[in-house]
Amino acid sequence: MSEFTDLIDWTERLCGIQYRTAAPLRWEVAVKGSGAWITVPVGFVFDVSVPHPVRWLISPHDPRYLPAACLHDWLLARLGPRPRRR
Repeated sequence: MSEFTDLIDWTERLCGIQYRTAAPLRWEVAVKGSGAWITVPVGFVFDVSVPHPVRWLISPHDPRYLPAACLHDWLLARLGPRPRRR
């Protein structure tokens, strides 16, 4: 579960596909009531990298995808990139 659905004016667009959080983004891990929260703080800069060939289908500026992109970049920044399995 998450608080994604309650988000209003939580980001500001910087340039191109870059955004910055203007309010904390909170996400509850696993199930509602788990008590394990991930919070992305105010001021975190992230981007919405959608490959150019599919931007006709998925806009990098669609507000439905911004929370997931923010959380993804925050976890990469905190945990570091992981090797890809082949």
